[in-house]
Amino acid sequence: MISVDRAIIARYQEEGHKFEILVDPDLAWDFREGENIPIEEVIASEEIYKDAKKADRASEEVLDHIFKTKDITEIAKKIIREGEIQLTTEHRRKIIENKRKKIINHISRNSINPKTQNPHPPTRIENAMESAKVHVDINKRVEDQIEEIVKKISILLPIRLERTRIAIRIEASFGGQAHPIIQKFGKLQKEEWTTDGHWIGVAEIPAGVRDELIQKHGHI
Repeated sequence: MISVDRAIIARYQEEGHKFEILVDPDLAWDFREGENIPIEEVIASEEIYKDAKKADRASEEVLDHIFKTKDITEIAKKIIREGEIQLTTEHRRKIIENKRKKIINHISRNSINPKTQNPHPPTRIENAMESAKVHVDINKRVEDQIEEIVKKISILLPIRLERTRIAIRIEASFGGQAHPIIQKFGKLQKEEWTTDGHWIGVAEIPAGVRDELIQKHGHI
């Protein structure tokens, strides 16, 4: 749990009522983005305020009326997910930059050049985003921005979001190493052992990581 001195305010308003909690500026955004973080690590105290600066607490009656619960942790989750998090300029810049990197990496891994069937490296995606003047929305999850950004940069370079299936054949002595490697890249759909002792698996993966997985396969 972050100290109160380092915390910032997350605010939620409904039916004319204002509710505030004190949160860790970094973990609150990670939690909002869907990362599996215990809420106890995100909040600075188990208090719901009408005005955090004045330490003016919200009444249990109002909390129960608005949130349909008096459970502080459940209320805090809703405030973080749906409310406004007051960020400093530096924290805002840091979050946007981190989100931008995640978007670039996601597009690079999940897309190909339909003309060559090869993935676009992250640098090429980044340059296209800059040329297209792509705006990263701090309030939207990475996954919710991908399709629109791909549309914008597709004016500048041939690109298509795509998943592909790949079959892998591995000698028996290395079969046990296949699972963790494939799970890192995608989803194993089918597997079997052949009569000559080889392991064969079929996996669905983002098209952009096909070559990387093939390279890893060669080192199994």
